[in-house]
Amino acid sequence: MKRFVITAFIFLSLILAACLFLHYYIIPKLGFTPYYWGDKLITEKRNAAVASSGFNTLFFGSSMVYRQINPAAFDSVVNKNSNLDIKSFNFGVNWLASSELIYLTDNILNDIPEKPRYVFLELQRIKMVNYKNYLTTRIIYWYTPELYKFTVDAILHSRMPFYSKAGQFISHTVNFIGNQINLGYFTEALRFLAETHTAGLYRTPEEVGNGFLSLEAENKKLLESGVNPERLNRFLKDTATVYARKQASITAFSYFEKHPEDLSVYNTAYAAKLNSMIEKYKVNNIHLIIFLPPRLDRLQYQELLPVLNALPDDHRLNMADARLYPGFYLASHSFDVTHMNEKGAALYSRNLAEQFVNRMIKMN
Repeated sequence: MKRFVITAFIFLSLILAACLFLHYYIIPKLGFTPYYWGDKLITEKRNAAVASSGFNTLFFGSSMVYRQINPAAFDSVVNKNSNLDIKSFNFGVNWLASSELIYLTDNILNDIPEKPRYVFLELQRIKMVNYKNYLTTRIIYWYTPELYKFTVDAILHSRMPFYSKAGQFISHTVNFIGNQINLGYFTEALRFLAETHTAGLYRTPEEVGNGFLSLEAENKKLLESGVNPERLNRFLKDTATVYARKQASITAFSYFEKHPEDLSVYNTAYAAKLNSMIEKYKVNNIHLIIFLPPRLDRLQYQELLPVLNALPDDHRLNMADARLYPGFYLASHSFDVTHMNEKGAALYSRNLAEQFVNRMIKMN
């Protein structure tokens, strides 16, 4: 039995060593996949951002950026009320969460020849990987040892309950291992190469435009193609869900106003990472602004408000307080419980622009 265990250990060690050699030496030499290969939309937006020399402001975040920040509305307000001469691009991508968001922001900014003056980064908490998405390309493509370490540190230093931490740790560890042993890599890499080399499959930079696409516009396209999405219909049957998000915001902000000492208990690993990004981007004259979006679920406020408070005042914006922005939570401004419609997105973009201008004026 002992001999079997030793033999099995040696065999598994050799397999692991071979996988790591393949991952860190052979695969980079082959050059099949660029850093942005995890999603079609990421590829399209990367190409659009790099191809244009006119954008001097970038928004990075999840669908809450993609569907809700309209660069045209934002630029109009900023340029009308300041001499900043802003031309912005929306790099929001569906399901983009904290660690992947940091990965893409760093790489895109390294990739763009003409660096933007301003970068907006949506503040998101570390999330647990949905079981049905385990080991898919989108979930595992971005892992590096450094980002895995950050993810684990941020989980351990989180204010989230123990069961959430345990689930997050397990899900990220399993998927990191999948990345390191190249699970499914060659099949997915060949698929990626075939798709990107097919003329007309991906949108051109001109078609991507400024990166914004409202859920209403997408819904209209789906209806024209014969698909009847149920997302809006489900929300319209129970619009009280967005009121619950409003109440969660009011409760959270009222609590921290009454207990400001609780803001000092924050995720030090996450805050340190964001502060290091702020300083790193300054070297290239990039002003990083971390902003908290509206319509978060209840648990996110307990985690993210203290982190936001730990950042320098000139590098943070808070758009999540329903007491200040009740219009963000109206059913008439909603497409679903999480996202606003075009009317709501225009309101959000204008308010974000006004806060940005005020912040720049204070700085100067």
